[in-house]
Amino acid sequence: FEAAARALKQMGVQKLPDTAALQKERDTLMAEKQKDYTEYQKIRNQAKEMETIKRNVDSLLAVPQKADKEKYQKR
Repeated sequence: FEAAARALKQMGVQKLPDTAALQKERDTLMAEKQKDYTEYQKIRNQAKEMETIKRNVDSLLAVPQKADKEKYQKR
């Protein structure tokens, strides 16, 4: 306790914040965190979907190239 009190005095803290105010700020930050995390999950799912679409398009575009290579090799 005494070490904590000395550290607070060195930092220039005169009065500790009210517990109710700290709890209110914590609740506000937790709500903001939850909102941001929900948005993050939505964006992450969209990114996964886009990656799947990209792989599908790449695989569809790659098939004719393989067929063309085989066609030229037969000649």
